[in-house]
Amino acid sequence: ERIALIDRNGETVLSVDYKDGGDWPSEADGDGYSIVLSNQQGDPDAAANWRPSLNKGGTPGRQNSNTPEPLIVINEVLAENTNTIKNGAIFPDFIELKNVAGTDVYLQNWSLSDNPAKPRKFNFPAGIVIKANSYLTIWMDDNHETPGLHAGFAMDKDGDTIALFNPAGERIDVVTFGLQLSDYSIGRTENGWTLNHPTPNKSNSNAGLADLKKLRINEFVAAATPGGDDWIELYNMDEKPAALFGLSWEIGLGQFTYRRLSYLAPKSYKVFVADEKPGVRNLDFRLPADGGTILLRDQNGAEIDDVSYRTQTDGESRGRYPNGNGSWTTFTTTVSPGQANYRPAIEGIQINE
Repeated sequence: ERIALIDRNGETVLSVDYKDGGDWPSEADGDGYSIVLSNQQGDPDAAANWRPSLNKGGTPGRQNSNTPEPLIVINEVLAENTNTIKNGAIFPDFIELKNVAGTDVYLQNWSLSDNPAKPRKFNFPAGIVIKANSYLTIWMDDNHETPGLHAGFAMDKDGDTIALFNPAGERIDVVTFGLQLSDYSIGRTENGWTLNHPTPNKSNSNAGLADLKKLRINEFVAAATPGGDDWIELYNMDEKPAALFGLSWEIGLGQFTYRRLSYLAPKSYKVFVADEKPGVRNLDFRLPADGGTILLRDQNGAEIDDVSYRTQTDGESRGRYPNGNGSWTTFTTTVSPGQANYRPAIEGIQINE
């Protein structure tokens, strides 16, 4: 189902696509509870960003009830460990917990899951303790021959959820992330989550981020062939990873803010589908085939890049050539989503010297 707030021009201001099962809280499906948005700045389409109300009937017209502060939080996540942190002879992904309480916490019967509504995918065994203000790393694999705790399930580097539950099965903490980079982790800060250099069992170490002025709309299709989808390609011209959370898109009078914790690698390309659907690679709008303007802004509202276009022909793309700072041109036979733009090879006689 979809709930959307529409302005007087017919444009979507805010929307949520939800389900009455799967990862979504089941308490709201016939049990009398409402579901509450946990993080106003988070992705409203992410099931993990919603929790059941504390009481039946919810709090219509009143402030939402607060949940108690957690004793343990998810502090760091590495979802694509290629060759940066070794455990034994391999490089598994990991999550790190942090004890933010002033006392030791025993984790027997606490659990982890990749479904925010279903605990106990991994149960902590007896004897596991996190000392006050200390850390605990859990390896996201099933290789029990190597040291440490092993969750027995993996994470998806293209977007996933990790939730922490107490012995009663109550969700204590959760993080949903988007597109992740090889050998970079994400870590908790006072202001939310950010890109890190992996530091299991240690304080987080922030990684440098790209200057968003070097992020470009590099190619797009506004008139996909029948059965296809329109899309927009971003190109990160910087030598550092670009943070995509909070980027705001404007298409005519419509606006959409991307709220997935995603990153774009240096000197790389990423395609996002303009299909009004939820997802880490999806944008909640469609591109008008009869022309328009695509505008990209940062979290502070400053313009990053824009492009205006006229009526488009089915299956053709518009893109920059050379990539990043080149002029806009039409590609008919060399449409290249997720790759560098290029012109078709020239046949026949050529000037050689």
